[in-house]
Amino acid sequence: MTTRVEVGVEEVTEVSQPVFSTRGRQLGLFELFAAIQAGDSLELTRLQPHQRGPAVTCLAVMMVALRRYAVAPPQAAADWEREWLAQVGADALRLIAVL
Repeated sequence: MTTRVEVGVEEVTEVSQPVFSTRGRQLGLFELFAAIQAGDSLELTRLQPHQRGPAVTCLAVMMVALRRYAVAPPQAAADWEREWLAQVGADALRLIAVL
């Protein structure tokens, strides 16, 4: 059985697609990283209060690990994507396991 996530009318299969909703904006993982890096004030409105702390911690750990081993400090979404693909790989973006 395969589970798919739908955002609007688009079927989402990777976290690099716009799966995060914050203040009326839909962001993919790399846009979210860039917004955090830029110091944007973000509120993950779809998360319940008890989910926000763990989600923020997880995002912080991923960002620190990517920055630690980056050739140059990532700033823009494209930089974060480049580092993710080089260090982690595209398969780790999937929301759906390949059967």
